[in-house]
This record gives sequence, structure tokens and C-alpha cells, in this order.
Amino acid sequence: MHTLSPELPFSATSRVWREVAMDKCIVIYSMNHMLNHALNFSDYGLGIEVFNFTVIIEPREFFPTKFRYVKKKKRMDAEVRMDYQQAMDASLDEFKSLVANTYLQAIDLLATKKIPDFDMPHFRHDVVQLFEQKGWLVAA
Repeated sequence: MHTLSPELPFSATSRVWREVAMDKCIVIYSMNHMLNHALNFSDYGLGIEVFNFTVIIEPREFFPTKFRYVKKKKRMDAEVRMDYQQAMDASLDEFKSLVANTYLQAIDLLATKKIPDFDMPHFRHDVVQLFEQKGWLVAA
């Protein structure tokens, strides 16, 4: 398991099978670096201060997708499974798109929670725009 500093508003953890190339794990960290430098949670309200995101890339189904909002700590936690074979077969550019889409899936899952004082649609919109600007998603 690889983890970024917990003090960052956007933090990443990857739970990956040993065969997943390190350069693909680095993509996850570069995404969080990008998010930490481009977005500020206070632009969307006071309900969230930290988003812990875990990408699960394993052939076994041992770690399920799960998510939660911790109101007292103003923290979102999301652990989202990525299709193992798709991740393994992807080029680095394709993998960036897979990670971006998995991140958006996490936002969509968390949007089903009642999070007070947080504009989730605006946050998601800005994340999509950032991913498109950086070439991680192709604009529709």
C-alpha cells in the first residue's frame, strides 16, 4: 500500500496487486498532486476538508468498493475497484483515463451521501474540467 501525506486535502492510496507496474501507481499520485494544486475545498462549501481516495487494482474480489462521509472530521473516504485486466492492459495514457473515471465514480458514489454545506455538482464539474484540461479525459 502506498500513501501520500494525510495533511493534504486530496490524498491517494493504492491497493494494488504485485504485478501492477510502479509507473501506473505513480499516475495516481500525480493526479492527487494535480488536484491539490488546482482545487480548494473551501470553494465548494465547508462540509469537506479531506478526500481520501483509494484505487483498488487486484484480481481477487477481497477488497470491495466502499465509501463513507465522516461528518465530524469533514472527510470523504472512497475505495473504488478498477477492473484488474483493463488496468493491466492499459497504456499509461489509457490508465490516466481509467484513474480519472474511477475518481469521478468515487465522487458519484459520495454524492449519494447527505453532505451538508458542500456543492458536490460544482466540485465534480471542476474536477472534470481539470481532467479534460490535463488530457486525462476527452471532452464529450
